[in-house]
Amino acid sequence: MTKISVIVPVYNVEDYLNKCINALKNQTLTDLEFIFINDGSTDNSLKILENFAAEDSRAKIINQKNQGVGAARTVGLKIATGQYAGFVDPDDWVDLDFFEKLYNATDNGNIDIVKGNADIIKFNGKIEHTPEQENIKQEIEKDSFPFTSFGGAWFSAIYKKELIDKYSVNFPNTQYLEDVAFLSKILYVAGSFKLVNDSFYHYFKRKSSLTNKKFTIKTYEHFFNSYKDIMDFLNKTDSSKEKYLKFCNNKVIGSLQWALLCVIQGIGFDNFDYFANTAFDILYSCKYLDDIEKLRSDEFTQILKNKNIEKLKKYLFTRKPKLTKLQRIFSVKNWGGHKIYTILGLEIKIPLKLYRKARKQWE
Repeated sequence: MTKISVIVPVYNVEDYLNKCINALKNQTLTDLEFIFINDGSTDNSLKILENFAAEDSRAKIINQKNQGVGAARTVGLKIATGQYAGFVDPDDWVDLDFFEKLYNATDNGNIDIVKGNADIIKFNGKIEHTPEQENIKQEIEKDSFPFTSFGGAWFSAIYKKELIDKYSVNFPNTQYLEDVAFLSKILYVAGSFKLVNDSFYHYFKRKSSLTNKKFTIKTYEHFFNSYKDIMDFLNKTDSSKEKYLKFCNNKVIGSLQWALLCVIQGIGFDNFDYFANTAFDILYSCKYLDDIEKLRSDEFTQILKNKNIEKLKKYLFTRKPKLTKLQRIFSVKNWGGHKIYTILGLEIKIPLKLYRKARKQWE
């Protein structure tokens, strides 16, 4: 059996793909398979993949119409034959010993998840080291499974394929937070975890990447669909009541406030009722609703439980981010459907629709 299947979703990344491929083909661990999902690319990405596959028999190419990164990764998981599954995005790269060090930490395949280190390279060249590794270390030292601190750098880990297959863990077909859903589900069923600090995944944050695009109503629908996917998985997967409540609280209910605040910040209250009702439905799908209410006895949870949209609007609007002293001098933010300019303490509000119309004229 191949030790690790590396799954790479590819869509119009001809300028970055060769760097990613070079890091994979020169891995010090050679017992790998590379599964490239060409997700409807219209540039030269497919040609680059075909050239690589012609020289390296470990490469497999799957061509499909554009379905999004989550669907592409799930296709890769279905055909992966490795003992573990790893994921690399086509504009990122890994240290040459990345997969060897992670596999060597699996105790001959007995560890469910092994996580390496990660850093973020911004499009301006600035490098940021993610704080997760230290946070996870502290959680492990407290004899707690790292389901809280392990989140953003999910891609810097390998996951036991047997576990993925047993519980049908996949990525929902959404454009946003599909990785949050996958990670939440695999953490829910995993029983062992190990950390590797000295080998890095390098995440390149392109200016044009999905996470840098403007959010729309469709974006927020993806947010809530990912949370519904997590809740559906929790509801159908046997586990202890304590573990269910812990994950439901931290991975779903605890995130709904953030998601609703994103809606207000991005598009205001025009479509808020729709998303509020979606949040109500997610909460009420919890198998242990009364226990969640006891566990989260805060005002937000009570408002959700009572399905009171007007109170929810009022509650969330009071959570408007406070400005620092520097931001009071000059800052630009989205909030409540407006673009808000703060200049020397004075706020100027422009409805987002007008702002976008004006910006088109400027451009």
